Amino acid sequence: MHPMAGYTASYCTKVLTSSTTSNTTTILHILTLLKELMPVFPKKELKPLCEEILKLMTLNHPLLLSCGFQVFHGLFASYPSSEFILTSTLNAKLLIALFDYRPTSIDTQPTLAWLTVQKEAYICLSKSDLSLCISHLKKVFKICIELWITGNPECIKASGSTLRILIEDCIGQATDLTYHPCISGLFNLVTQCLSYKYKNACPQVLHTLSTFFKVYGNCAPNIFLECVKSLGQLRDSNEITFVNELEMTIGAAIKYIGPEYIISDQIIPLKVDDVGEFKRSWLLPVLKNSISNSTLKCFINQFLPLALKCREMYEKALISNDKISGISYDLLESQIWSLLVSFCSNPSDISTSFQNIAKTMGVILSSRKELRDTILLSLRKLIDSTSKNDEPLSNDKKQLAHFAKNFLPICFNVYTNPVCGTDEEATKFSALETIKMYLTICDDNLKEKLFNKCCGMLDDSKNAEPIVLESILDIIRVLVPYQSVETLKTFYDTRIFPAMYLKNFKEEKKYFRILEEISSSKTPTCNTFVKENVKSIQSFLSSTAKCSAATSRGPRLRCLAHLLDNIDQKILMKIILAHLPEAVLCCKGSTVNKRCRECAFSLINKMALLVIKTNKNFDEFLTALSAGLDGSVQMISCTILALASVLHNFKSEINPSQFEVILSNVCLLLTTSTRQIVSCALSFIKVITSSFYNKLLPYLSKVVISLTDMRDDCKRKFRQETKNIYQRLVRKFGSQDIIKFVPNTDLQTHVRLRAIIKNSERLKKKDKTKKKANNDKFEIDPSFKIKPKTFEEILAECEEDDNTLEPNSNRKHQTNQEKGRKQKLVKNYLHESEDDILDFTESSTNRNILLSKPINEQFKSGLRQSKADDGIKTAPDGRLIIVDDNLKPLPKSTGIDDDNIVHNDSDDEMPSKKRIKYTPGGKGIHRPIDNISVKGKKNKQTKKSTSMTETRGFNNKAKGKKTRGNIRPFSYTAFKDYSASNKTKRKRI
Repeated sequence: MHPMAGYTASYCTKVLTSSTTSNTTTILHILTLLKELMPVFPKKELKPLCEEILKLMTLNHPLLLSCGFQVFHGLFASYPSSEFILTSTLNAKLLIALFDYRPTSIDTQPTLAWLTVQKEAYICLSKSDLSLCISHLKKVFKICIELWITGNPECIKASGSTLRILIEDCIGQATDLTYHPCISGLFNLVTQCLSYKYKNACPQVLHTLSTFFKVYGNCAPNIFLECVKSLGQLRDSNEITFVNELEMTIGAAIKYIGPEYIISDQIIPLKVDDVGEFKRSWLLPVLKNSISNSTLKCFINQFLPLALKCREMYEKALISNDKISGISYDLLESQIWSLLVSFCSNPSDISTSFQNIAKTMGVILSSRKELRDTILLSLRKLIDSTSKNDEPLSNDKKQLAHFAKNFLPICFNVYTNPVCGTDEEATKFSALETIKMYLTICDDNLKEKLFNKCCGMLDDSKNAEPIVLESILDIIRVLVPYQSVETLKTFYDTRIFPAMYLKNFKEEKKYFRILEEISSSKTPTCNTFVKENVKSIQSFLSSTAKCSAATSRGPRLRCLAHLLDNIDQKILMKIILAHLPEAVLCCKGSTVNKRCRECAFSLINKMALLVIKTNKNFDEFLTALSAGLDGSVQMISCTILALASVLHNFKSEINPSQFEVILSNVCLLLTTSTRQIVSCALSFIKVITSSFYNKLLPYLSKVVISLTDMRDDCKRKFRQETKNIYQRLVRKFGSQDIIKFVPNTDLQTHVRLRAIIKNSERLKKKDKTKKKANNDKFEIDPSFKIKPKTFEEILAECEEDDNTLEPNSNRKHQTNQEKGRKQKLVKNYLHESEDDILDFTESSTNRNILLSKPINEQFKSGLRQSKADDGIKTAPDGRLIIVDDNLKPLPKSTGIDDDNIVHNDSDDEMPSKKRIKYTPGGKGIHRPIDNISVKGKKNKQTKKSTSMTETRGFNNKAKGKKTRGNIRPFSYTAFKDYSASNKTKRKRI
């Protein structure tokens, strides 16, 4: 503790004591300082200082009150030492004292600030004295529950959030049995809010209950069972609108209390009635999403009998030819079995309960196709949960491994059987994944027996369908890593080596996949086998390079990549040069898929890396790689791409002379007429412009000249690629250095370069203007996330006046804002009613002093009346005055009718001025249509004026017509003889 802390606290106390309410600025400065310094003051000086701050807050000055909240928030939120600074007794006294400063629920922002201070005060007290904190929680719980009734949406949400944080941080630590009665009382307070009285806060109530289940459900489940029963009955009644929140709360109870408590007969039983109805089907999805870390015993006792009952009802429905009931029971049974996956997620009783359900799972796996995925996934979940245990021979693993002899043969049969449809195919791959996981825990003797059995099935199924043979080879590939060295040697000599003579390409690929699995496996037996037989495997790969199928290239290359790690360094370079052409040819081609192409590039780069690591001649490797530029079109294309990959990944190892030779050769190939070669050469240029832009300047002329010397056919074909290359060159080396290498005769390239330069300059200007515009603006970081309001922000909002709309208030506000002469004063407001008398001597008067101006009820009703005004006048005695438009005298005609005036609702706010009036006249749609003779001449009447009824164009009965009072822009004149009016048609006739 700082030696000046006590003197500083005494000085601040003295200043606050001597200051008057008129000297508000000094008080606010001291309070702002205390907000940061309070957590470091000694306990002796802290108590009188807190008393002075509370006295200032009693004055009910808005700024003093908000700054006082800030000071106490800073004190509690720092969690000071209870021994030297803030004792638990003083903390509790401050907490109780702050209850007298609770604002009314109408005043939103101060209420939020008060809740924030109380929350931090309770958390701080729980860290120093948990029992004292628990004993004081009841009061704040009641206030928060009261806000759920009287508060606005913000207060309702804040009070719910406060309760949940207090439950997590304070109640979550009270796990001792002595706290259970207090916790039960607090929980009952929240449970009482499940009534209609708290309907507006129903989501907050349910979320708070969920937090109780989460924090304390495992410690004292019996406290919550009656509430869960009520929640279940509420969900059954379908009388609640917040169904999702209710199911979420029940799900939290299932997850943290345990399904064995919830699905009991006394709480929420799951049963099929004698009539055959299952009323609580809504609970099954909730159970599936909520169950974890449970027990298999719960599923066996509660759900397995229910699933068997549904199966029995399904069979009865089929016999009675009731298809609808049969489908319902079948669906219900599958939903119940799907819960097994959730129960198998980290169960605690595998060693004791798995044996009771293993037989049933095996029967369903072998006989029920529609439930196989569920059983296989459940097995994988169980194996995964046992693998998290560090003990190699735990009881759970032993129990699962004991039943491997039963489940693995069933999985073998599921995988090897022919499939029909995509669903069974997915089940087949799920069976293979289950086999892989089960082999990690089962006995070695069983693995060897299964491997020998599969090898025997290969001999027996030579005449079987190809899909069966391929499935057996997939299972062998999974079993191979667990076999002994002798078994692997025998299998290699009798099965893999003769694969070069096979005519079935799919079977050949499967054998190469098995060899790849052996080469890549990290098991000791496989590593020993590869080291002892590396020469034989290498010679086998070399001999099958030409005769193997194109589909086997990928496994061959991956096998060779794994094999390079075990080859002796003396013969490493020789083997690399021997297999390099095959890897290069797999870099591009119509018969090469994406995965094989990736393997080829990976193998070439691995060869280059091994050459560098073993201090071999890297130039020799590049020379051997460049030799492919003198081959066929396919070989040249693949070599260019391979060189680009090597140069990009090992640019620091490239010799400048070697780089110049490679670049010259590629630029020469760029001028050929073969599109395939030119495409690869352009890709090479793209790579080196990005990787070697620092070293490319001496060779820039060679690159540009080769681009301009391309054949016209290739220029047209690859115009977009060449444009991208020119853009990169201009961006890296400038436009002048590029243009001077382009021949004057190549006008097309000059035009394209000028367009590129113009576009780049335009983009540069645009970027500059953007940067200039953003200089004075705040730039938002893309990783920025919106955070909740801090305590200071909440209190800052308290200091702002809530300017409520009043008559003529807008005009006054504008004049004050324009003049800027009047000082804005912080005011307090009283919340009172006409019938009640406000007693200032009571302690609760504090809550009726507001920081924001309340809206008068009469003004509210006036606003409602003004909104409801529909233009109908009333007499003093209440009678409605309705005027009939027909009885009104018509105005004298002035030649222009008033209804021809253009009306617009938005013109109400504009000052009244003389409107422009419309008079029909002229030709076309603007001609007056009433008094026109047959010959088309106007009568004398129309020259003077038109009558009102004529200009309006409709009678007195059409009062509800929407076009009344608006302009008639055109009129419709029917043609009696349409064909006669068509001059063109008459001419043809």
